[in-house]
Amino acid sequence: MWGIFWRLYAAHLFTLFPLLTNIASRSADAKKLIWSHTIIVAITTALVVVYSAVYRPLLFALVPLVAVYHYILDILVLRIRPDSPRGVLLAALGWEFVLAGLLILTSAAFAWGYVYPGAGAFFRLSLAVFALWGAPHFIHLVKSVIAGKMPQLPFVERFKNFAFVERALLYIGISASSIYIVAAGILIAVLIRLLIYLNEENVPIPLWEWAAVVLMAGVPRAFMGGIKIFGL
Repeated sequence: MWGIFWRLYAAHLFTLFPLLTNIASRSADAKKLIWSHTIIVAITTALVVVYSAVYRPLLFALVPLVAVYHYILDILVLRIRPDSPRGVLLAALGWEFVLAGLLILTSAAFAWGYVYPGAGAFFRLSLAVFALWGAPHFIHLVKSVIAGKMPQLPFVERFKNFAFVERALLYIGISASSIYIVAAGILIAVLIRLLIYLNEENVPIPLWEWAAVVLMAGVPRAFMGGIKIFGL
């Protein structure tokens, strides 16, 4: 079951954050965004299930089914239209929890009597996508609730490209088994932020974003050595 779930969830995260966020930053048409989200998630879902579906064609049914889940949830959020920072955060969290529940139930149904490998790889991919792209969005929503201000949607962080490189270096470094790669990843990320800080005013210190990267990168390391979790 988890072999299917983590495939579907990795496809969802990749669609939602690096892909859909870039599209949303260029368009304010809600209906267009919903259809873009639905189509892109169908494509990414097809990509992650196609190998297994070749041997069990029933899995191709996951593509339209998962796309319908996303479309319906998007429509519901559009109709609710939360008008407060807390409402936006709760809508985002509720959307994720409901979708995760639907994907778990669907994965259990489609995996009945079968075992699909690769859960570990897609679990780690999900963590990486969330650490690099997803966490800053949720951190922004939490900070907006604390400040009592409506969040910027879609969220576009300052020094976006540099921040992505920093997080990627941290994630790769902390995930690595070599102490030299760990040290290099952390050192280069810190140097990038230091250079930005010396050349710009009001540079944010990405404390919580980096903490999220450390957490996400540390999870796979914590279960190395044969410890099993979620079917990995």
